[in-house]
Amino acid sequence: MKTLSLSPRLFAIPVLSALVFLTGCAGSSPLAGTSWPGVTVVDQDIYLAYHKVYAVDADGKMKWVFPATLANGQAFYAPPAVSDDLIVVTDYVDTVFALSRETGQQVWLFKSDRSRFVGGATLGDKLVYAATVDGKVHALNMNDGTQAWVFPAAGPIWGTPLLDGETLYIASLDRHIYALDAATGQLQWKFPEKPEDAGDPLMGPIVSAPTLHDGVLYFGSFNYHVYALDTATHQILWKYDTTNWVWSSPVYDEASNLLIGADLDGNVFALRPDDRSVAWKYDAAGPVVGAPLLATRDDGTRVVYISVGAEPNLVTLNADDGSVAVPPVGVKATFPIMFLFWENGSSERVVPMFAPPVAADGLLLIGAHEGNAQIYALDSKTLDKKWEFNGTKQEEAAKTASPEASKPEGLFSDPIFLYVLLGASVLMLLVNFLTGRRKGGAK
Repeated sequence: MKTLSLSPRLFAIPVLSALVFLTGCAGSSPLAGTSWPGVTVVDQDIYLAYHKVYAVDADGKMKWVFPATLANGQAFYAPPAVSDDLIVVTDYVDTVFALSRETGQQVWLFKSDRSRFVGGATLGDKLVYAATVDGKVHALNMNDGTQAWVFPAAGPIWGTPLLDGETLYIASLDRHIYALDAATGQLQWKFPEKPEDAGDPLMGPIVSAPTLHDGVLYFGSFNYHVYALDTATHQILWKYDTTNWVWSSPVYDEASNLLIGADLDGNVFALRPDDRSVAWKYDAAGPVVGAPLLATRDDGTRVVYISVGAEPNLVTLNADDGSVAVPPVGVKATFPIMFLFWENGSSERVVPMFAPPVAADGLLLIGAHEGNAQIYALDSKTLDKKWEFNGTKQEEAAKTASPEASKPEGLFSDPIFLYVLLGASVLMLLVNFLTGRRKGGAK
């Protein structure tokens, strides 16, 4: 008998297509969604957005959490933006929050017109930039969150705005790149101006922020192409054919002068920006959604880390030639084993990783949307797991350890008593059921 084996690649388009459809069609609806964790590292402090927002130290210990209780339908997923004293986070409902970096206390908030934020915020000197799925780009005053200006694009925006000096670049699912005056929100130019300007094929939806280097924007599209766009002439310098959607932003490596990207078929590619020629390719055997991470090892070699939505879910390649620097690994998530209402141990299994890897002082942080933990911290050299972060458990531990925590007195506050009472009740119901059946059989 033959066994049908389904590749993880076959699931990428249906699952991610559903995300595009649901988010794009619900621009005015504050429905909660689900996504992968957003992680930002600044000065050895780790900031995590996954359901709630957490500040975590370099040893994986929680410093603070926001909010104490989530509002109905509220969730956070986009990587936090960090300044000297503020954390700016967007929720998946309709709100931008500015928090104290030290305490996590709310400083100000801004509400959109009931349209959710998918991408994160970008910080300028005086303004905060964030975009919603109804196509609006909001510029907010950094000191109080009041709106400075708003720009309406023609369709949903998922990516984080890209700020370069006086210009703000926006990628949109409406198949355009917009260049705005960062101070006023005035449109400087958009590409394509007319659909035919993109050539053949027509431009597809653009989900992630472009990458800018030396006056050229590099970005991927859902039309199976990566583009190089001259910001001075607004003309395409070249385009590169892929075999599937390009979800993640490419990264530019100055050391090797290569542009490294990937598509949802797991094709990782390094291109020479001067002429689009291919320097190397690697088959990751699963969808790549998060942007690759470039890093320099202790011996000076440049490597690129890639998270994969399949097993193995973490790949490490030499940036100059695409050879394997460290054997691919399967980062395992932990899951509770439940017996009735009680946790009775745990199990581990490799899960898809869609969040991009993030570097943190000798560590490689991987965000997981499945399992008990939201962050897995690996040794950047060996990829051995150093610690994992479970926000819910650390919140519970902090509440228990707090001297201000109020603890009700009496038998009904004792969990052991409650477990015994519940078990006795279940046993009594079972005895009554069996006794009733015997009496019925005797008749």
